[in-house]
Amino acid sequence: MDDIAIIKLLKRTPQEGLHQLISAYRGLVGKICANVLAGHPEDIEEAIADTFIKIWKNASKLNPKRGSLKGLLIVTARHQAINRLQQLSRSNMVPLNDELLYDQHDIVEYLLAQEDSDILQQAVNLLPEPDREIFVRRHYLLESVRDIAAHLQMNEKQISNRLYQSKLKLRKDLQERGIINE
Repeated sequence: MDDIAIIKLLKRTPQEGLHQLISAYRGLVGKICANVLAGHPEDIEEAIADTFIKIWKNASKLNPKRGSLKGLLIVTARHQAINRLQQLSRSNMVPLNDELLYDQHDIVEYLLAQEDSDILQQAVNLLPEPDREIFVRRHYLLESVRDIAAHLQMNEKQISNRLYQSKLKLRKDLQERGIINE
């Protein structure tokens, strides 16, 4: 079942739509939450559940013609997992990994953290391969540089350099579109 059909089903028959949503995207959402909350299986499951509940509760706002359900799930899972990690940190249960939090002075990271990041998504889509895949794996799926390097059969330094260059390209593109001033 494709994203458009799932969105329509969520609106028409919410319980069945939720079932289809979970069936289609449980693995992806689980991977994102596990990358953020490694070593905390109960919290991973909570973040996964919170992700699907948030989408389900906001089903009436979903537009089958706008954007990807997959993209929305990725961003939502990332936020839910980071929120859960911050809660753990506040209760002194786990040290907070600064790498997961965005610097509000870095517009690319800031836009990644927004629920509606269509402009950034368009700019990311303009990146050439493998830069686009590297960027998505690192900043959306929260994979480590080491894992990305292994998957793409490149060394970690190459991955880090490509990430840096991609951020520069994205910043320039966003400046040209008038999204950021610098």
